[in-house]
Amino acid sequence: MSIAQVGGIRFDAEFETKATNQEENFYEVCLSLTGKGVNQEDETIYLVEVTQAGTFYKEGEISEELIKKATLADCPTVLFPYLRETVDSVLMKGGWPPITIAPIDFSSSYLAAQNS
Repeated sequence: MSIAQVGGIRFDAEFETKATNQEENFYEVCLSLTGKGVNQEDETIYLVEVTQAGTFYKEGEISEELIKKATLADCPTVLFPYLRETVDSVLMKGGWPPITIAPIDFSSSYLAAQNS
């Protein structure tokens, strides 16, 4: 999906979320972004891949459906600002214009995927 346009460069990005049960009550959630800068001639001029991960602790009895929602919707919401900052920093250090990635509603995306 195209998420930003800065100075004639379009930034296209794809997001992926993976959740892994590490131990009985610990879950690792990885939010990944693969983004590319595309010029006006539709040529890719840079590619950036970033993964932000976090370990989340589950306390008490929680249904599997609620754990799935938490790890695929709520946890990525916590990780997203860190991923966004890393992408911005990498691009600036590489000499490319910074981009502002708008907030993403991971809960709506999760619900849409469940209903399809």
